[in-house]
Amino acid sequence: MNLNFTKTLALTLVIGLFYSSNSFAQTTQTAALDRGKNLVKLNFGSFLFKSVNIQYERAIHKKMTVGVGVRLMPKSSIPFSSSFDSADEQIGSLKLSNFAITPEVKWYFGKDVFKGFYVAPFLRLANYSAKLIMNLL
Repeated sequence: MNLNFTKTLALTLVIGLFYSSNSFAQTTQTAALDRGKNLVKLNFGSFLFKSVNIQYERAIHKKMTVGVGVRLMPKSSIPFSSSFDSADEQIGSLKLSNFAITPEVKWYFGKDVFKGFYVAPFLRLANYSAKLIMNLL
């Protein structure tokens, strides 16, 4: 890797972190006042694995929330299956799907809900399916 490129990349990251920390510092107090009792989260990283993951939380006490998460992966091939060797052609015919729902209760250790560390007992109801078409000839 070129040394100039590495220095430029490092400088860009440091400047980006500096500006983002300043923007958060200026809005922290107003965000704490304007924050509601509900929080909806969408996990964009799950899209890489052909899945959708949505979570909802509601504050019921100063340091306690209840929530539910839903995960859905429609029937599709294995994510990144093109990276496997062509010798394993049967992997291409494998179809996977899953659905899960996860209720949970969170107790936060910080000064407020939705911030800091927490403990969260949960239950998960999940359904997984796989279908493989095998050609024996």
